[in-house]
Amino acid sequence: MAESRHEQANPEHHRCRWGPAGLYLAILVKNRPDLAVSILERNTPQDAYGFGVVISDETLDHLQEADEPSYGAMTESFRHWRDIEVRHPDGTELVSGGHSFAAISRRALLEILTGRARELGVVLRFSTEVGNGSVLQKADAIVGADGANSTVRRAMENELQPRVVQERNKYIWFGTPRVFDEFNFIFEDTPSGTGVRRLAPRRGRTGGDGWWMALAERRDIDLYQADGSHPSVAGSYLAAVVIAAVILDVDPESFDASLGLDEGSAEALRGFGARAVSGEVPWEG
Repeated sequence: MAESRHEQANPEHHRCRWGPAGLYLAILVKNRPDLAVSILERNTPQDAYGFGVVISDETLDHLQEADEPSYGAMTESFRHWRDIEVRHPDGTELVSGGHSFAAISRRALLEILTGRARELGVVLRFSTEVGNGSVLQKADAIVGADGANSTVRRAMENELQPRVVQERNKYIWFGTPRVFDEFNFIFEDTPSGTGVRRLAPRRGRTGGDGWWMALAERRDIDLYQADGSHPSVAGSYLAAVVIAAVILDVDPESFDASLGLDEGSAEALRGFGARAVSGEVPWEG
């Protein structure tokens, strides 16, 4: 949510709910030094929900024009591609070129925008619940950027009189160790209707990157079970190493447990994990 006041009149805040959209709004508003801006977030700075964000070149141009410092930081973490692959239920595969997109992990994007907001003087208040909305009563302007289950919208239901309609389409995020070189749209007919899988590339700090390196460089280490789909003990070990390293902010090579793997394989997998966490990208190395 957001609220604003001119600093010379009252140092109270302009508040924006967490997430890339709320953070970016706070940055744009705080580019006016006479406005005080703050963010109220129910989660901690380490929380991030979702995998990545895809941005078109046209949007990138707007981001560069709006705030050059945050744009510059984003470009260092982007994965770019120009092709889109479409797979039809009848087995037809089509590749459409000439597009231009970039992807960045949601955590990296939040870290960049949080840093830029702090740099501009935005007040960040984490682990803060809005409750009944009384915390917002001193605001000149409020922006609720807290999603479909908005606490702000519920707190101001009488004033806003929102109308929410629940539709039938299902949407869910999944992660995969496979690394894609381009956008993939896979259409599949199911008893419940047509399903669409949207798969996007991303870069850095992922188990998928380490997985891809291991597949390319250590074919003797089988990352899959016999079905060719589910991870083996080695595959699970590699994924766990990367996840633990990112969460705990430690070097994957510092782990000494091998979990039943021979020490040579475990050491190699920790090495791939370290390279992935450092941001090395297998398709650019």
